[in-house]
Amino acid sequence: MKYLLLSFDLEEFDICNLNKQERNKISLEGSKIIKELVSESTFFITGVFAERNKEFVKSLVKDGHEIALHGLEHRDDYFTLSKEESFERIKRGKEILESIVGDKVVGFRAPRLRFNHYSVLRDLGIKYDSSFHPTYVLKRYNNFFGKRKVFFRDGVEVIPISVTPVLKMPFSWFWFRNFGLNYSKMCSRLSLVNNNFINIFFHSWEFADLEKSDIGILYKRNTGEKLADNLKKYIKWCEKNNLKILKMRDF
Repeated sequence: MKYLLLSFDLEEFDICNLNKQERNKISLEGSKIIKELVSESTFFITGVFAERNKEFVKSLVKDGHEIALHGLEHRDDYFTLSKEESFERIKRGKEILESIVGDKVVGFRAPRLRFNHYSVLRDLGIKYDSSFHPTYVLKRYNNFFGKRKVFFRDGVEVIPISVTPVLKMPFSWFWFRNFGLNYSKMCSRLSLVNNNFINIFFHSWEFADLEKSDIGILYKRNTGEKLADNLKKYIKWCEKNNLKILKMRDF
C-alpha cells in the first residue's frame, strides 16, 4: 500500500507588510477554503493562529482532521534559537493548541522548515516531526544529501517532505503552483519508485485571493481558486493511482 500524506500549515501571513488583522484575515480565508476541499488531513498550526481563531480550529477537530504544531509564532527561527529558547516557545505553542483542541498534540513542523533540536521535541512529548525537506533551498537550508525515507533522530520519528530521487526536485507549495500540475504528478511518480508515501504540503494563505496583493509574482502566482482546482485534480489523480490518504499520525 502507498499513501498520500496531505498537510497544511496554518500560520500568520508574514510575507508582506500588513497589520495583524489583515494578515489573519488572509490566513483564515485560505484555511476555510482548504476545509471544504479535503478530509483526513493534517493541519500544522501556530499557537498565535490558533489563539486568534479558536472556533475554526475546533471545527477542524470536529471534522476529524489531525491538529499538529507549527511552533508558537511563524517568525520564530528554531534553527538559530538556542535549545532553551526553542523549548520554551514550542512548549508554549503546544500548550495553547492542546487547550483548544482538548487532546495531546504529537506532531510538529518548524516554520520555514528550519529546525535542529529534536531532543526538545522528544522532551515535550512530540512523537514525529515533518520539518525535514531533503533538498536545497537558497538562503533557507541545504539538506540535499538527506534521507527521503522515514528515520529517527533523538527518539523522534522524522517524516521527510517528499522530493524526487537523485535530483531531489521538490513539488510542494511553491513548486506545485509555479511548475504546474503535470510537474507534480511526474515528481510524485518518481518519488514512489522507491518510497511508499508522498508527503506534500501547502500554506493556508496560498488558497486566499492574492491577485491584488503587493507580494512577488512567484508567491501569488496560481494561488486562490487556481490552486484549489489543481489540488482537487491532484487528489483525484492520487486516488486513481491507489494512494490511500492518511493523517500523518496514522501513518
